[in-house]
This record gives sequence, structure tokens and C-alpha cells, in this order.
Amino acid sequence: MVARLCGHLAPPLPGQAWTWPACVKRLRPERVSRSGLLLPREATRPRATGFWSTSVGRWYQRRSWSFARLPPVSVDPGHAAYAGQSMYTRRGLRAYDAVVYGFNFPVLWRCPKARLVELYDAHVSARHLDIGVATGLLLDQCHFPSPAPTITLMDLNANSLAVAAQRLARYAPQTHQANVLEPWGLPRASFDSVGMFNLLHCLPGTLREKAVAFECAGAALSPEGVLFGATLLGKGIEYTRLARRALAIMNRRGVMCNLDDRLEDLEAGLARVFASHEVRTVGSMVLFSAQTPV
Repeated sequence: MVARLCGHLAPPLPGQAWTWPACVKRLRPERVSRSGLLLPREATRPRATGFWSTSVGRWYQRRSWSFARLPPVSVDPGHAAYAGQSMYTRRGLRAYDAVVYGFNFPVLWRCPKARLVELYDAHVSARHLDIGVATGLLLDQCHFPSPAPTITLMDLNANSLAVAAQRLARYAPQTHQANVLEPWGLPRASFDSVGMFNLLHCLPGTLREKAVAFECAGAALSPEGVLFGATLLGKGIEYTRLARRALAIMNRRGVMCNLDDRLEDLEAGLARVFASHEVRTVGSMVLFSAQTPV
């Protein structure tokens, strides 16, 4: 049967090894040695190092997300917002959930993922816009008030949009690539809820400058709509020594830009756009919600 399918696969002469026909060599040329032997897959696979050599890293590489077909990131490296989204590469997104929700939130920021999901459950609507989607984990685990919600994913990074959209494929979400600090290009009053998680501390500038995102959210929300999210502030918040060191490193690398962000500026920005707002701290993480844009 093998001979009929692959061509002439003659038995070896005494003292010779089995060789593979040309059709096999064309299909897997990197696995055929000079002597014609088909090498085992492990012999031709690049050796994993660092995080990817651990059991968690290997598990993430086996996930069903198709990173090979993701569109390239189209953000100009000279753009002010480039550094904040540069970590969301194909490889970075594979490790994102384990690093961010498995270590950063419970250990560094002392805020378990469950508290974020609870905030989603309390405010998410059947017409939801999510900004700064990362891998879409929180949307995937929250409970929508409708079995068929209308979800729009917005992000500057095309990799994040593709991964989150694939993860939430059961909801058939729409994707929209845009910079949150510039006009969004979305219809006015078209959403009942807007989520901004882990977004503000990655944006360039001061929190007063970032507050333009609240104005755009107010325009996109319905009259009774709600904005909610979570962020890290640089001042007025208690951090552990390890967390403060991690915050400094991330700011030095440009992944975050929040050392001058203050709680007063966050509340002032929300108060200018919304009739009511609530801000509370869980560990070092600041959770906020605001309702009824004015």
C-alpha cells in the first residue's frame, strides 16, 4: 500500500537503510537526512528556551488559537501609542493569560481575576464595546444579559483583535482597529456599555490627556449607558516593594506610562463626562464605573 501511494519504495539491499521516495522529500525536506533517512520530528524542531520550555509554555503553544494567520501589526513604530501595545505580539499573546492573570494580578497588584469578572457581570450589556481587548479572556468568562449579545472589539493592535475575535467566535463579534485617544469612527449612542480594562495605564501622556477617551466613550454610549474598567495609577496607591519595582521597569520600557497618573485626575475626568461615577481600589488596582453621559 505504501509503495502504491508514494511511488517506488523498494526494500533496502543488505547493509543499507530504508530510503524515502522523492515525493516524501518534497513534502518534508527538512526532515530527510543526507542519507535519505526520515528524521524524527523532535530532531528538526527548534529547541524551546525560557518560558516556552516550561509546562505552561508548552500548554499555551498547544492552544487552538491560530496565530499563523494573524494579520501583521500596522502601527507605526514612531507613533506615541506604539510602545504601550508592542508587547501584544503573537508569542506574547500566547503567554498573556498565564502571566497577567496568573501572576501579575494576584501577586503584584493583589487583585484576583474574579474581581474583574464580577465588574463585567455587574455592568456588561447586550450591546457592548470592549476597548483594549488583549486575549478576550474577561469577555469570555463574564455573563451577558442576553444569549446573543452584540459585541464590538476595539484595539490598536491587530493581533489582539484577531485572537479575541477567535476566542469569542460564538458571539460573532465585530472588530474595529482604532486609537482610543483619537476619534473612534463609531456611530454615536450605539452601545449600552463600554469596557476599558488594563488600557489607561498603557496609554501615553498624563491621565488628564488620556481623559479624552472618556469623552469618546460618552459619545458612543446610549443615554443610560455605562463605562467601566480597571487601571493602575502611579500616585496615591499602595504597592508592595516588588510591585513598585515591576511598575518602574514597565514604565522604563514604555509598556506602561502611569507614574504621574493620580486618583484625583481619574475622578475628575469621569465627572466631566458622566452624571455619576464610582471608583474603588482592590489591592493596587483601581476599578471604576460611570453612568449616564451628560
